[in-house]
Amino acid sequence: MPELIVSVVRVIDDGFPVDVACELSDVQGRIHLFEDKLPVFCSAGSVPLRLPVLGYIRCRIVAELVGADGAVQLRVSTAEPDHVESLAGDVEFLVAPSQLRLVSDSDLV
Repeated sequence: MPELIVSVVRVIDDGFPVDVACELSDVQGRIHLFEDKLPVFCSAGSVPLRLPVLGYIRCRIVAELVGADGAVQLRVSTAEPDHVESLAGDVEFLVAPSQLRLVSDSDLV
């Protein structure tokens, strides 16, 4: 399953579980903000000592496109499987392939 790489940048609430804010910069340089429980973005059981740290949002690749510069771009949706949306309500993002990692089901166990 592909995962979109994001940056966990801020603790919003240090209750249990911890609420954090994450950022994603798309291929057009737009910053998308997400807020949710820490386990949505990473497996850390507690707040990392130093921020930012890498986080991940499970997603689905909707389309593979070629940009004006010839670079491959991917349109991804975070609506499935966990319905994670940006603070603006967006669930589709145009990203570079390097902004994804592939995780096999066996890695999740």
